[in-house]
Amino acid sequence: MQNKIEVDETTLRTTVISFIKQRLKVNLLEKNFRHDIIDSVLENGGSNLLDVVNRIKIISKLAKDRNDFIGLVNLANRVLNIINDIPTTEVNEQLFENESEYSLYRNIGSIDEKFYKSLEIGLYEDAITLLYTLINPVNEFLDNVMIYVEDEGIRENRLAMLWRVAERLERICDFRKIGI
Repeated sequence: MQNKIEVDETTLRTTVISFIKQRLKVNLLEKNFRHDIIDSVLENGGSNLLDVVNRIKIISKLAKDRNDFIGLVNLANRVLNIINDIPTTEVNEQLFENESEYSLYRNIGSIDEKFYKSLEIGLYEDAITLLYTLINPVNEFLDNVMIYVEDEGIRENRLAMLWRVAERLERICDFRKIGI
């Protein structure tokens, strides 16, 4: 009689990837990468380990060299705290009531093509640099626009704008995990 171990393929894959990521984390910690940056990328998904390491290296470099990076982490925390677990809808320009809404919408649209192309080819520094251009428009939006208004359509539209920002941030890493 032969003993067989039955393992669900999905469970096996998840377990192996988790093991490899844990080993990678230990290796990166030994090379003096910050644990918070490692976690922000590893826990954000992705099974392409070369891509994960590339993002960790770029984020580590930017965290050391750029004041804008602190602004981006603060922005991510601000946006992600507002939209936590709220479903998204499409942005409707017809519902804009404030110049800050138009400005943010235009700024998001102006980076999209280059941002997604940069992600596609692994140019994370370029993608993050494009996100820096959203810091001021998002802060102006949050400072000048009441998100949680009585009108449900306007409220959902404003949250959808923030979802657009959050989606781009989360394509890089979970910025909430990064200490500043």
